[in-house]
Amino acid sequence: MRLVRSPKKNLFTGSRIAIMMLSAGLASFAAAEPLSTAIVYQGQLNTFGSPASGAHDLRFRLFDAASGGSSVGGLLCADDVEVANGLFAVSLDFGAVFTGQQLYLEIEVRADSGLDCSDASDFVMLATRQPLQATPYALYALSGTPGPMGPQGEPGVQGATGANGPIGPQGATGPIGPQGPQGAVGATGPQGPQGVIGATGPQGPQGVIGATGPQGPVGPQGTSPWSFVSGGGTSSIDQSSLTSNVNISGGARWQSFTAGLTGALTGVDIRTTGIGNTVSGTLNVYSGEGIGGPLLASVPFSFVDSAAVTRNLAIPVVDAPAVTQGSVYTFQLTAVTG
Repeated sequence: MRLVRSPKKNLFTGSRIAIMMLSAGLASFAAAEPLSTAIVYQGQLNTFGSPASGAHDLRFRLFDAASGGSSVGGLLCADDVEVANGLFAVSLDFGAVFTGQQLYLEIEVRADSGLDCSDASDFVMLATRQPLQATPYALYALSGTPGPMGPQGEPGVQGATGANGPIGPQGATGPIGPQGPQGAVGATGPQGPQGVIGATGPQGPQGVIGATGPQGPVGPQGTSPWSFVSGGGTSSIDQSSLTSNVNISGGARWQSFTAGLTGALTGVDIRTTGIGNTVSGTLNVYSGEGIGGPLLASVPFSFVDSAAVTRNLAIPVVDAPAVTQGSVYTFQLTAVTG
């Protein structure tokens, strides 16, 4: 690594600085004190190929790889380290970081310039990290990590049997045992004779069923001059579900139908079979089956009929109520002839 020396700051110029690890050993302590996690690092510092001398500042970091990797244990500063004939020694305590993995020491150096070691100005980092050898890992062994267990020794000679101890006190009386089994049940005695069954009383006589009278004949269906007509006329709704000549007779008769399409009901056709009189009446239109639903329209009508003519009478529905395809509606016809 090349360093540039400034005449004003007394830094290294055009020289190669190399640090060689001579040893890294445990610091010595009194026997009564526990060992710390510090190690002593000894190195040789050369500049321009000659041993360096004088005060120098050094900074140390541990890494888990020769290049890149992650820092282990933080940054340590050694300020104003005295270098004599290139040799120096510093105590480094990274903490309990030596757990068996290979670690590398990264070193930065500068000639002492009066700045505190924590100031990074003018420090030069050596080109390669120094691998730590096995000695610091003795700290790992001292941290409570046991080695493998040795082989088991031969069993010793069995000692003589000791004298019998005194007899202990008698134990408490145990609980009473379970009750013995119950004796066998004696044999069942013979069954006594059954008593006499009393006589059953006589059943009363059934009453006579009266004779069924004969069914009377069905009378003929009366005729009516009125019936609804399928389609046609002034109706805008298809009344194809109506059967032709369905009689609407009597004082007030009705007929239900299912609308074939959706729209306004503008008229209804009534068929006459020839009455020969003046005819007047009312046509009611209900929603639903029968005449119990909502009344949609009520249309009065009057006309003169000829007894010799059968025709369709178109009754306009002025209010033109809306009907829906598939829904059921009912026409009611009340007519009077005079």
